[in-house]
Amino acid sequence: MLALAPDADPVATLRASWDHHVRFGLANPNHYALTSTLIPTAEKLLTALLNEIARQGRLRTAPELAAKQLVAANVGATLSLLAGDRDSGWSDQLRDTLTGAVVTDTAQPLAGGGLAAMAVGFLAALDVEPGGFTAGERTLLREWLHRAASAR
Repeated sequence: MLALAPDADPVATLRASWDHHVRFGLANPNHYALTSTLIPTAEKLLTALLNEIARQGRLRTAPELAAKQLVAANVGATLSLLAGDRDSGWSDQLRDTLTGAVVTDTAQPLAGGGLAAMAVGFLAALDVEPGGFTAGERTLLREWLHRAASAR
């Protein structure tokens, strides 16, 4: 995962990270096959980036779920490219389709984004701004927000 510069657009960083992952896999096919054990680490790094997108009110789903979806698709696309046609145009289309499914084009800061979008934003904010809640209160609130974020 690429590091996020302070003034960078996290959605642009998300797209660039996808492209970087594919380029690395294609340039290092033997090494890439050995890195599948790093998927949990990739998901953790990606979740941090997705939390930033959620804090902006631009994430449609829980960061952890979006990270799993993005990593699975990115790894699958890279392996497919390694196994056959190296035309990455379809990989770019998959990246844009999946990014569009988990990210909104404009910020929906807790208003008009629906209960699920608001819950995702609150979850991301809760990690940064504990709001004076006790550990038990944060745990309960986090459980409720996860449930609301997954409600469709």
